[in-house]
Amino acid sequence: MMSIKPDSDRLEREKAFHDEAFASAKRHKANARYAVAERAFAWYRGRTEEVTAGSSVLEIGCGPESQAFPIAGKGARVTAIDLSEVGLHQAAEQAERLGLNIEFLAMNAEELAFGDDQFDLVCGSGILHHLDLDKAVHEVFRVLKPGGRAVFMEPLGHNPLINAYRRRTPELRTDDEHPLLMKDIDDFGLVFSRVEVRYFNLLSVAAAAISHRGLQSWICRGLDVADRVLFRAIPVLRKFAWIVVVELHKNAA
Repeated sequence: MMSIKPDSDRLEREKAFHDEAFASAKRHKANARYAVAERAFAWYRGRTEEVTAGSSVLEIGCGPESQAFPIAGKGARVTAIDLSEVGLHQAAEQAERLGLNIEFLAMNAEELAFGDDQFDLVCGSGILHHLDLDKAVHEVFRVLKPGGRAVFMEPLGHNPLINAYRRRTPELRTDDEHPLLMKDIDDFGLVFSRVEVRYFNLLSVAAAAISHRGLQSWICRGLDVADRVLFRAIPVLRKFAWIVVVELHKNAA
């Protein structure tokens, strides 16, 4: 797994970027492009919402669109963490409006301030690629209960066209982020007993260029079907997907 060179300023850069992103319209502009990833989001939401009342859940990376809200709505005990105090404040305000009891904490996901075997589920969307993977994944494993699982939705970093777009839009991302590589996903298996991966958005990425939302959605649905066929028929194409949803399982004691 990718281990980032120690940099005392890295977390401060991440915090400052996301504080500004939560406080401005930057996230809303970027979210418009994520409409083509709705199938990936739906799969991620479905896997994270498979919780029972009373189960303990940790969400890494939170804000107004946090999965903490629907998960807490199912009766789970939810803790949500983030470096961004702006994001935490917005999320806490939303939880109060919804009448949900969620604990929000400012915390570094590479050094979780929890004891071992605390959570039934750990989840996060677009968070691992901002972290030192080796540190973060071992911390996730540590705080999961035996038999627990972790679910993450993340970008992949192999598609040359998507990487060209990333280089053209540096204002939409931090200097330190690193989309996952297939080797990173393989290395998850060195820590967890079982790794399940779903791949999304190959041809369907092209629908992001369509400004009309109704037409975009219609075309994207057709291209999503084509993507599923291609990923099954030609597995080597999976590495060129835009997004993966990774589910990591910890052995029961």
